[in-house]
Amino acid sequence: MSARNAADTPPPVTRPISARSASQTSSKAKGKIPTSRTVPNLRETSHRLEDRPITLGVCTMAKKSSGGMMTELLERMKAFRAGGLLEFQVVIFDEEAILHEPIEDWPLCDALIAFYSKGFPLAKAQQYAKLRLPLVFNDLEKQELLFDRRRVYQILEDMGVPVPKYVAFDPADIGENDEPVVIDDNDDFLQIGGTRLSKPLVEKPVSGEDHNIYIYYPRSQGGGSKRLFRKVGNRSAEFFPDVSTTRIADGNAYIYEELLQTEGTDVKVSSRDRV
Repeated sequence: MSARNAADTPPPVTRPISARSASQTSSKAKGKIPTSRTVPNLRETSHRLEDRPITLGVCTMAKKSSGGMMTELLERMKAFRAGGLLEFQVVIFDEEAILHEPIEDWPLCDALIAFYSKGFPLAKAQQYAKLRLPLVFNDLEKQELLFDRRRVYQILEDMGVPVPKYVAFDPADIGENDEPVVIDDNDDFLQIGGTRLSKPLVEKPVSGEDHNIYIYYPRSQGGGSKRLFRKVGNRSAEFFPDVSTTRIADGNAYIYEELLQTEGTDVKVSSRDRV
């Protein structure tokens, strides 16, 4: 090769990816997903991309990993090339393995997409990430914060993100010797202690996993309430014209906040971490 041709040749593409043991290489050659009880983590060494693609693990419940948006994302990932070389291979963790097999037998990966949904063993996924140390796209420890809407609101406030005027009420926080909290559930407002919220207002269960959210309207708007829920068929809400009293007396914990008026437009906000 001439000096000019050597200079024109691009350098090999490298990525920080893990070493594989001889037994794992053998498993891969046989078409099996590599697993191991012996590899302590996946960041011990770096290999060139020429050795193998980066393994992206998807550890979610089957309904999530096979959903339309996830499928589209993974297909695009699998289509990536770097210097003509395949950059990613995708390994979807089997739901039965996630639920019933020890984390030592879960597939190995260099990077991990994992997030909680109903039935997902978040604690096991956290243990797996600590054992294998892949690059984790969704912080598995911080996902626990999403289980309590009060903690989410506190984080938003600490970061200077505007939130609606709200008050959290949990009857379990009221001790036997505490002064009773004065509550006035009026047709036009809700007052809890010294905080008054004008209707329309939103009532959210403190649990982030409870999606039964109600909206209460004042008399000037006809009163009544709307109940929001996970979509069933083509419906995700139902209006109750004769129900204007909140659930504040049912013994559960709720967040109440003033409804932000959007003139009939539904607004959905998504967030992402740094890229």
